[in-house]
Amino acid sequence: MNSPVTICPHNRQILKGLKDRKVAVTVRDTGTAARAAANARALGADLVCIIVETRLPLGRLAWHGDLASIPLIVIAPFFGAFRDLEPHIGLLKDLDVAIHLPSHGAGNVAGLRILSSLGIRCAAVIGTEGQDWDAIADLATYAVLGPAPHAPIEPFTHMALSGEPFPFIDWDFPCFTGSQRFVRFHDGDRPQAATGARRRPAGPCRACAGWTACRGRFTAEAAQGGCSSFFREMADIAVRRARQAEARACPASAAAPAPPSETEAREDEERGSAHPLQETGGLTWIDFRGGPAQALILSGVLRQVSELHTGRRYALVARTGLAQILMKHPAIEMTGHPPKGARVLTIRATGFPGPREGEYQRLAASFGLATPVEERLWVPWEFEDERNLLALIPWKEKNVLICTASGSPRKDIPVGRWESLVEMLGRDGMGVVQAGGRGDPYVRGAYNILGLLTERQFISLPRHFDVVVTSDALMTHAARLCRTPVIVPGDSPGPESTGLSLTAASLAAIRSAVARAVEGHQG
Repeated sequence: MNSPVTICPHNRQILKGLKDRKVAVTVRDTGTAARAAANARALGADLVCIIVETRLPLGRLAWHGDLASIPLIVIAPFFGAFRDLEPHIGLLKDLDVAIHLPSHGAGNVAGLRILSSLGIRCAAVIGTEGQDWDAIADLATYAVLGPAPHAPIEPFTHMALSGEPFPFIDWDFPCFTGSQRFVRFHDGDRPQAATGARRRPAGPCRACAGWTACRGRFTAEAAQGGCSSFFREMADIAVRRARQAEARACPASAAAPAPPSETEAREDEERGSAHPLQETGGLTWIDFRGGPAQALILSGVLRQVSELHTGRRYALVARTGLAQILMKHPAIEMTGHPPKGARVLTIRATGFPGPREGEYQRLAASFGLATPVEERLWVPWEFEDERNLLALIPWKEKNVLICTASGSPRKDIPVGRWESLVEMLGRDGMGVVQAGGRGDPYVRGAYNILGLLTERQFISLPRHFDVVVTSDALMTHAARLCRTPVIVPGDSPGPESTGLSLTAASLAAIRSAVARAVEGHQG
């Protein structure tokens, strides 16, 4: 069995007695962390980490290069203002650090999501009273099932990987996923192991699925049922994560439309859009083989079809990625899977994978519209915003949104060239924000909100900016939908393309195009 790790204060006498023992040393600020680590090592202790227990928000702590060789756990009471923390993000991403924040307060919950999205390990310290269990469950869902790359948020990641019965959690140090191996040592005290209560008390805790993890910590909350509902949802999250892992290991054939997932089926039931297949009558089914960018075009074309042919309706073959954009479209009678013998109109978007001129016209012709038609992008829902996130963005008088994804490795522009453009725009006094999703590299100098938006929020985002610079098809169409000027670097044909790649020779031209677009938009 592994020897336990002793958590002790920065006290030389205590450390001398712990020679050759595993220790985690507690300090009050990051400024003394390097000295505490040096003393522990010099006195022969086997240093596991330094625990910084501070009363300051994260942005007001002293972050410096001396911390690079030290495993750190930072326990702060508040996330604080992101503008205070932003100058240190680059260093934090390079440190071996886990940030602990209390789970109460919208600022802390949002802060944990931001840290995780930046690739910084973090943990939610869940208190014993007054918790918003719905917000905690939402955070757990993001931590375990969020599709964009992000760092773990404990204890949710560990609980989901373990599944039921959940392992015991040291809720004060949730990043210690083997809590029974840790003991705390205070001045003048004997070490005390963190084990929790052994027996279930009478009442709500007796049948709770989370008892093995809780061991009585949330007994005061149990009467209201919030903690037990969280543990039930955590069990469901663990099952969904396991099913996702199985699906990735054994992907289904892409040749036939996949049956709806449990989430999609539940959404269909809630919005009442699922009808029995025998009631489809003479409906034509649309089997649309495209992504979200092309779904925006499909939405606009179908709007024109319904305006020209009042009462014409279609059925849509259910496919992941289309439901959120086309939900409640007036031209779509239902979404599901066509019965045998149904009329199916198969539309393959592989002929127009990016922001190419003419794709709207080709799709309009597929539905019998006399081309050329006016190109009017449209969505059947109101624009949506993540207000808490928008409030954190350091807005300037002129603001530029960039999205670096291209959808094709051959057309990807090196991140260094994007950084050169961002530096130029910064010198011109413009604020630059980077949006995107899975696998997009971070562009230094831009305010990073990668992976923090839903699809609808992503599509709605350009309307807050003066100009968009992107090689991403969905963002290009979203900017057109929001009537925001868009500049597409590269050589791909299309009305928005500059015909200029982000090379050293063309950066100045792109910069000038951005300046003209901003002035035109603000004018």
